[in-house]
Amino acid sequence: MSYRILILTILGLFLSCGQSPEKLTDNKDYEQYLEAGISSNLDLLNESKLFWEGKLAENPAQFPYHMKVAAVYNKLFNLEAKISHLILAENHL
Repeated sequence: MSYRILILTILGLFLSCGQSPEKLTDNKDYEQYLEAGISSNLDLLNESKLFWEGKLAENPAQFPYHMKVAAVYNKLFNLEAKISHLILAENHL
């Protein structure tokens, strides 16, 4: 008896997984919001980079300023995937 239930359950799972799910949303509907988020993040990171580089130019011996600049370059790398950002981040460590 339990073998029948097991076989019916497995059969039901296989048959239900064979159907392709319907797409609930259209990418075009929310693509503009995703692009706006990336560009605004990029603008904020560039402002932050200018701020910390300015502070670093005033006091080049301040290690925390180097860490902040390196963190900004790391975040820029995460957004743009440019290796040059990683190299610049490493130079500040």
